Amino acid sequence: MSLMIVMGIGAVISLIYPLLGVDRPLSTWPVLLTLSALVTVLSAKVIHSSDFSCVINIDDTISPLPLAFLFLPITSIFGSYALVRFDNNLLLLYLLGVIGMIPVAVAVRDRNSQWYGFVVWCFAFALVYHAGLWPFSGGHPEFALMMEHGRWLPNANPGVGSLLPNSVLFPIYALLTGFPMAVEWSVVNPFLVSFLPVALYTIYRSQVSAKRALIASCLFTFSYPFYVLFPGAGRTATPIMFLALMGVTVTDQELTGIQKQVLTITFAAGLVVSHYGTAYVIMFALLVGAVIFQSIQQIDILHDYLDEDSKIGYINQQFRFSLSFRQQVFRPTFLFLYSIFAIAWYIYTAEGVKFYQLPIKVVDAIYGIIYGQASGSAANVVTKDYGSQLVATTRLFYIFFGALMSIGFLYVGYQRAVRRNQLTSDQFYAIGSRALRYARWIRVTIWDRVLRCPRDDDRIHVFSTIRPFWY
Repeated sequence: MSLMIVMGIGAVISLIYPLLGVDRPLSTWPVLLTLSALVTVLSAKVIHSSDFSCVINIDDTISPLPLAFLFLPITSIFGSYALVRFDNNLLLLYLLGVIGMIPVAVAVRDRNSQWYGFVVWCFAFALVYHAGLWPFSGGHPEFALMMEHGRWLPNANPGVGSLLPNSVLFPIYALLTGFPMAVEWSVVNPFLVSFLPVALYTIYRSQVSAKRALIASCLFTFSYPFYVLFPGAGRTATPIMFLALMGVTVTDQELTGIQKQVLTITFAAGLVVSHYGTAYVIMFALLVGAVIFQSIQQIDILHDYLDEDSKIGYINQQFRFSLSFRQQVFRPTFLFLYSIFAIAWYIYTAEGVKFYQLPIKVVDAIYGIIYGQASGSAANVVTKDYGSQLVATTRLFYIFFGALMSIGFLYVGYQRAVRRNQLTSDQFYAIGSRALRYARWIRVTIWDRVLRCPRDDDRIHVFSTIRPFWY
């Protein structure tokens, strides 16, 4: 939530403060004073309205197991330094070997699951920083634009100004910490990204056992895009972070209905303003998922109509969090708000380039497919000869796990529609399988041609990771 607060405050003061005579609202003092005032008000509100308390068990914190896993991030940092300073990767190789063996050991023996979330974070932290700390590099053109003008410019140049994380959020972090942009991108952003697998573990844990949730989270964490493309956050990982937070919100049992609505809409807005490609993919996926969910309900009604021995009560049988999904993700008002906001945002920012080019490129892509000229980076990756046996082997692993996911999707669908055996919630299945498989089809056949973005399949991977380990 703090990501959205900082990003939202930065965007608002960029538009309002210049009208009050502050020419550079996104400079240190205006940002610091505004955020301090907001934090003070929120703190006073919390203290006055609730009995908030936080208890930390010191004995558990200093127990041998979590302390042992803390050596993984520390080893990653020293290994990265040794690689750059002495051209020696031996420590990193040992580290990767240890990280790879731990999930296997967990699969064999499931013990002390209370630390699984912490273990996932240690894995993620070690991987996003390994071989990536030095030399400091990275950034985005919108960083420099914000630093030059001292505020967010939604229509500075064609195609520039629509991504709030790059224009507002990360520059504010750099301002308040005093870090150069390259250091902020290489040090601060990977730390934020390291919590993404923990959010996924939380989502998975709501549906399966802790052991399976850990292994599914590791599959995502060990994938090439996470530790190569995601560490800098930016437009690649930031929308996925908000997507994962949406999943955490709708699977949380302790939040009230109003709290879930507010948080889901807030994180959805964060996803939209983080990257146009991801925003459109998720929009189509949610719409198709809603159709699939309603189709499942209609199949139940048809079964009860045809089967006289069917128990009507079965239709009302719900998995643990199915009601949350229905109320938050597939509610028509939410789908309408999300779609309108996603379209409107890219019409009125960056001079509409991110929106107006989309229909043209979609038509061109479909035209190419009809005439047998379809291609994309996903198809290219599958068929290209990289001249490396290691890359070829890794590619086979990806194809293998993708096949397992597809088999799992089909099996759950068969059990639900034909055998009437509900293995998971209908909503989780709709949003995590067919809807996002539809988005994957867009990515392979059309999306590569439209957006030229090789990372959308990995965004979809957030919700599809769990299926190979479901059974």
